[in-house]
Order: sequence, then structure tokens, then C-alpha cells
Amino acid sequence: MLGALFLFAANISTADALAENERYIDCLNVIEADAETGRRIAQQWAATDSGLDAEHCLAVADLAAGFYNLAGLRLDELAAGQIARDSGVSGELYRQASEAWIFAENFENAEASAQRGLAIDPDSGELFLLAAHAHSAQEDWSEVVSAVTKAEDLGVFTSNGYVRRGRAYAKLGDYAAGAEDVVRALSINPMNIDAFILRGEIQQAGINIEVYYEKSNMTGDQQQQ
Repeated sequence: MLGALFLFAANISTADALAENERYIDCLNVIEADAETGRRIAQQWAATDSGLDAEHCLAVADLAAGFYNLAGLRLDELAAGQIARDSGVSGELYRQASEAWIFAENFENAEASAQRGLAIDPDSGELFLLAAHAHSAQEDWSEVVSAVTKAEDLGVFTSNGYVRRGRAYAKLGDYAAGAEDVVRALSINPMNIDAFILRGEIQQAGINIEVYYEKSNMTGDQQQQ
């Protein structure tokens, strides 16, 4: 997740000019090299500048230093403040806030941030996968199935997303559908341990699962949601 936040400058609009803000880029670079020093620098900057660039760099610093709840709060506040200015930036900030809340294992807030983001960008498969993660942690299985399916319909799918939906199907008693998602998950990432665990659980229910890997699929899943 931290790597995704470091790429934030590439995702925002040119109107906000973070990509051209050398101080912002320097701040991220210091955080990447030394989280404690970077956070101190970001705090000093934010103390004298309430702009998006300073506040976002501080949120990244909070995250890097392990202050996940604080990062989630800061990102939610930034997202709310950007709605009227740039809805695209706001949606991206809500996505990052949801990720921060997931790191904090505060899944109710993670779900709330994802839903706020989806209210702005209802075609974000990434936000649906974050919502699915939060639903899964809260054992809201029907919502997991719905969220992952919506992400899939939008062309966004990951090995872990299929594992979560497969487990949800199993919990709902649809072992055949769960088995199909195990196959999908392992086809994307043959080394997904959670998929192997779910495969064993479903096979104990009497469903045999065979997976045939193509060489092109042996690189693994690069996304974590």
C-alpha cells in the first residue's frame, strides 16, 4: 500500500500540481528512506502549510511510521475537503483512506471510506475490492460476493479478491461456486497460501478442485486487495 501512496502524484489532476511540487516529491523520498525523519519533516511542513501537498505527505508519513488510524483520519478529511474542488482526487483519497483503515484493522471505517469513494466513482473496481475486504473481515458474506462480482464486472480482479469471494460462497453453502473461485485465484497466483487453505476446506466438503497452471500465470498476483 505504501508504494501506491508514493505514486499518488501521478494520479492527481494537474490543477493541484502535486506532480510539479518538488517539495512534495522530496518529502516522499525522505519518508521512503527514513520514515521517522520523513514524518518529522512532514509535520513541520504541515504546521505552516495546510495545502493538499503538505497534508498528504504527512498522511503518507503517518502510514509509513505505523500510525494507520491517524493516516486514515487524515486521508478521510482530505478526501472530504476535495469533493467540491476535484471529485477525482477525492475518490482517490477515499481509496487510500480505506487502505489505511484496513492496515489499522478498522474495517468499519474501511468500508465507510470505500463507500464514500464509490458514491463519487461508482465504476471503481479497486474501491469495490476494498469494500469486499472490509465486508470479509466483518463476515458479511453476501456483501463480499456482491462487491467482488461488481469489481469483476468492471474488469478488476485479483487472486485475493477471488479467495474472499470463494470463502464467502463457502460460508453461504455454495461450495461449487467457491471451488470455481479457488481455481480463478490460483490461476492468477499459484502461490496464494490463502487459496490453498480454502481449497482444502472446500475439498473436505466433498468438492474436488483441480487447477491447471499456464506458464504465463506463474508470475503471481501483483495486487493485494
